Amino acid sequence: VSWPSAWTEPALSYSASTINPNQKIIVNLTVYAPAGAEAGPYISKVRATSNTNDTATTTVSITTNVRQFYKVSVNIQGVKEVQPGAGQFVEYDVTVRNDGNGQDYFTLNTYVDPLNPGWSGDLSQSSTPTLDPGETTNLTLFVYPPLTEDAGEKGYIWVNATSEYDPAGAPAMKSSKS
Repeated sequence: VSWPSAWTEPALSYSASTINPNQKIIVNLTVYAPAGAEAGPYISKVRATSNTNDTATTTVSITTNVRQFYKVSVNIQGVKEVQPGAGQFVEYDVTVRNDGNGQDYFTLNTYVDPLNPGWSGDLSQSSTPTLDPGETTNLTLFVYPPLTEDAGEKGYIWVNATSEYDPAGAPAMKSSKS
């Protein structure tokens, strides 16, 4: 038996020690995909060899498909203050990370809390490039305060990242607020 590197040795079980000509037996192969395995196909091979004639062999390839799961994280750096008025804004560094086990890209948008009228936010890009598992990309969030506000008033703006590879139609979504 051969199996993908970094995987645990598969369990091979069968009930017969001797097989008559043209006889078939059931062979069970249990494959253990490790936690953190990236999505995709993996090949294991089972080779049967005659005990009496080592040139009589056959090899069967078995494909195990690790299903992709979709997950994303968004991190906004810091808390900042901005004065009200035309043309005033602050910039936040935003990091989007693919926490799934396969390639993905994410659409990005902002959401402004309706309890904070007058606040707005824009992103430097509306989507990420395709990211490998664990890969990140950086962008900028621009936050604009209302023209006037009461001292100490806060505005909350969320950055949403939505998976575009999830075929199930229930995209991975992560929000983080500034």
